[in-house]
Amino acid sequence: LYGIMAHGHKQHWPGADAGFLGQRCLAWALGDQQVAEIVSKGLFFLTTNPWLILLLINLFLLFLGTFMESVAAITIAAPILFPLPSQGLNPVQFGVIFVLNLMIGVLTPPMAVVFFITSKIGEISFERAFKAVLPYYVALLLVLVLVNLFPVLTLGLPDLMLGRLQSNFQEV
Repeated sequence: LYGIMAHGHKQHWPGADAGFLGQRCLAWALGDQQVAEIVSKGLFFLTTNPWLILLLINLFLLFLGTFMESVAAITIAAPILFPLPSQGLNPVQFGVIFVLNLMIGVLTPPMAVVFFITSKIGEISFERAFKAVLPYYVALLLVLVLVNLFPVLTLGLPDLMLGRLQSNFQEV
């Protein structure tokens, strides 16, 4: 089974091994050079307001998702950004925000890989596909805002099942 999977991987993703290796090397280098601490200090130098820090992280992730594939963005940005809100933001909530931002970024032109692929499969123009999805895109941005402001939307059910409720920013 492993041989079949490895063969399929090589057939369908040429050059993917080099890409994954490059991502891992870059993630290691960023960790080795303590980039997370440098970014954290720089960000906290700008502001100590947790809501403003969360806004800056959201904007950065949307920008990153627009120009970079999601797996690569997570591999590179997660080690840098995860320590930033750790002083009060629930890690599960931060993970949901992280992935939601990157998902919206993948749908955002100029790259918009998802739209190029689906418009090619559906044999319609990119512009027509984007216009058809625009109302849903606005809804995704609204959901992103709501998830940032009201963590009970993502943490409510797990907290209810575990018998606890938490706020977005816990008391330190």
